[in-house]
Amino acid sequence: MYPAMRHYSTWLFVTSLAFIPISQGCSSDNGGGGGSGTSGSSTGSTGGTGSTGGTGSTGGTGSTGGTGSTGGTGSTGTGSAGSAGSTGSTGSTGSTGSTGSTGSTGSTGSAGSSGSAGSTGTAGTSGTSGTSGSSGVMDGGTHEGGTSGTSTTDSGGSGGTFTLSSMVLADGAMFPTSATCATTGTPESPDLEWTGVPSGTMSFALVFVDTTITEGDAGIPLAEGYHYVLWDIPGGVTSLPMALPSGDPPMGVSDLAGAMQKGLSNNAQWLGPCPNGTSGTTRTDSYELQLYAFSTATQSTIQSSQSTEQIIQAIQALPNNGKAVLHGKSNAAGALR
Repeated sequence: MYPAMRHYSTWLFVTSLAFIPISQGCSSDNGGGGGSGTSGSSTGSTGGTGSTGGTGSTGGTGSTGGTGSTGGTGSTGTGSAGSAGSTGSTGSTGSTGSTGSTGSTGSTGSAGSSGSAGSTGTAGTSGTSGTSGSSGVMDGGTHEGGTSGTSTTDSGGSGGTFTLSSMVLADGAMFPTSATCATTGTPESPDLEWTGVPSGTMSFALVFVDTTITEGDAGIPLAEGYHYVLWDIPGGVTSLPMALPSGDPPMGVSDLAGAMQKGLSNNAQWLGPCPNGTSGTTRTDSYELQLYAFSTATQSTIQSSQSTEQIIQAIQALPNNGKAVLHGKSNAAGALR
């Protein structure tokens, strides 16, 4: 209540003061002096309406109590990192498996039994005594035995296994240069010896062939694989000398009286290995020296006028008492002779 009344009293006081000058002005005008009395009596700029007392300023709103300072953020407690777990111990390496035991070596084939004494040769010539059989051989005891270059095929007679060997050619080895076209002189036939002659044998025939050609593996005419043949060898003969002479029969060899020989070049002499000739190739061919035993003294169906190929094929086709083979190889090059 008190503030409202105080404002009203103030307004009355101010209003009363406005009327005081107006009364004084009217008295002067009646005296006839001074400035336009009319204007004095005029509302003469009616005293301006007293300015309405300003509304008392509303009491200032009490200052809002300061916001209490926000409590400081508590320091974040950093937990100490846990200690790293210890590294697991490395597993021990597994022990290496033991090596398997090596298989035992197969037992060596037993040696051939000693050949019994040879039967008496034809024409009253006593047969040579049988020699001991060759040692256990490579192909399960049926082929390619002997330590001195022997080779055996087919069963023998009273003398044991029929075997062919040479002092200069081990079975399956390379022919010596002296026996091939690579030699500087005339090729020489290797020495040969055979044992275990089949019973009833009266003659032999020796064949020399290039089996790489005759079996069609070289791609050249088969006829060129039939190198040499010596037939009607007497049944009592069991060896041939090295460098057998040419001729029919071979000159100067009394044991071969009546024997015949022929080479690929149509001459009566040995024709050795020569797989490459003068062609410049480097082929290695396989060869066989084949010895056949027959129950007849001569082979009447064989004619010296036939080609070497024809004679050899005829001999191979005849019934025989046994066959011995000596193998060899060659990569010789030179003039065929």
